[in-house]
Amino acid sequence: MFSDFERDAREKYERFVADGIAAGKQPDLIGGGLVRSAGGWHVVEDARRCNTFLKSDERILGDSDFVEAVLKVANEQMERRAAYKDSHIELEQIAYRVAEIFKVDADRVMKAGKHPDIVQARSVLCFWATRELGMTTTALGKRIGMSQPAVSRAAERGDELVKENGWQLTE
Repeated sequence: MFSDFERDAREKYERFVADGIAAGKQPDLIGGGLVRSAGGWHVVEDARRCNTFLKSDERILGDSDFVEAVLKVANEQMERRAAYKDSHIELEQIAYRVAEIFKVDADRVMKAGKHPDIVQARSVLCFWATRELGMTTTALGKRIGMSQPAVSRAAERGDELVKENGWQLTE
């Protein structure tokens, strides 16, 4: 981010860090996500005096609406994962669903292949297995013979394919 050239980028980054240390504590950077995003403690205290409570989570930096939206998506994802677990949906069932979409054999979805349809099918498999079932990319990679970085890249491609085509894991 600091330069297209590695050596120059490192030097600029080191300077950036040193400048930050030299600046010391900065009031606008003190406090959790709520305090910082609201504009300081005085804004939070004023809101409380007016019986207005701001939604916050120290893991998420942003205003109340943004925090609520992020938490809503996270809760929905957690509920979907729990539902899949309760339904005993596992990797093999996802492979069958993907095979159905791509009109290929489920065994081909689970095995390596360079054919464009298989690459796309495995991408969707990686996306649903990691995002919906919550499998780690490492564990999934071991199951389907891919490296962890390859699974991550495939899941990103799968995300795009699922969105573009409106596919659902369950009908």
